[in-house]
Amino acid sequence: MNLKREIIEDIQADDLKGNEFLSDIVALIGIESTRILIENLSGIQFYIPTFKTYDSSIRRVLQKPENKGLSALKISQELGMSKRTIQKLRKTWN
Repeated sequence: MNLKREIIEDIQADDLKGNEFLSDIVALIGIESTRILIENLSGIQFYIPTFKTYDSSIRRVLQKPENKGLSALKISQELGMSKRTIQKLRKTWN
């Protein structure tokens, strides 16, 4: 018998209501996935960066045919990035 596993499998969303962060995680990914995080990542702190740090993903999406004609201004407004940043990124892709 593995008591740790049994306890983790028994955790309910209501058990996490005192922890706003974990309650948000449950709301986003569900209790089962939250249990997996608790089992595998308990005790560590980590930072989840904003999508803006993933240049390769931004490039792939913006290079799709349906997005290639978008102006740097339109993209910057939608992504909350400066027009200059978008222009610099585009230069590195060519």
